[in-house]
Amino acid sequence: MLMVVRDKAIFETAYHTGARINSILALQNKDVVLEQKGEFKYLRTYFRTTKSGVPYTTIMPVTKNLSDWFEVRKKIKSNGPNQYLFVRENGESCKYAFIAQRLKRAIVKSGLSWPDKKGIHHFRSIFSTRTKKWAYPIKRYALNRIDSKDMDAAHYESVSYEDIVPYYFEMLREEKNPFYYPKHPFQETNPEDKLVEKLMEKPAFKQMMVEVLNELKN
Repeated sequence: MLMVVRDKAIFETAYHTGARINSILALQNKDVVLEQKGEFKYLRTYFRTTKSGVPYTTIMPVTKNLSDWFEVRKKIKSNGPNQYLFVRENGESCKYAFIAQRLKRAIVKSGLSWPDKKGIHHFRSIFSTRTKKWAYPIKRYALNRIDSKDMDAAHYESVSYEDIVPYYFEMLREEKNPFYYPKHPFQETNPEDKLVEKLMEKPAFKQMMVEVLNELKN
């Protein structure tokens, strides 16, 4: 049951950041930090391992599943700041194939339609669609679309995760997302109840959260 919380937290991280799964699984405990800018709270998330070879920092909302996993993680051995955030019951790091298989199993059991050959990478495609209104340099940074030899690397490095904040919360506002609270951010007693009803713009992902991930309990 505890690992179900972990799986949901991993999938939510993929959905909310668009990060590649290997980058997510490489997160260390110290890489995810609660911050507040003005009236908004968010999780500052540092991806040190990336396909591009260029680390970057982005943000994501504070969700119930992530908060629950942070509490579970404290009880698992090897919980120092330099230890992996997403681990198995024995404290060992999760592998891509293992998490991909968990997702595949859930999809098969639920009968959910999921793009062929996309697998867990489909979360990245969803995030790219959600950020279609963002300024190109900001979106490019948020998706870590950079090569260390790219001519625009210097311009890319001039972008900060703080530049993402207004774009991110405007996106949430337009989605009528329950994690957008201009006056009282993240004060719902159980935002997850609204999350499954309102948050996901993609029907496939909404069904994933409501049906597919629940299958992991079995």
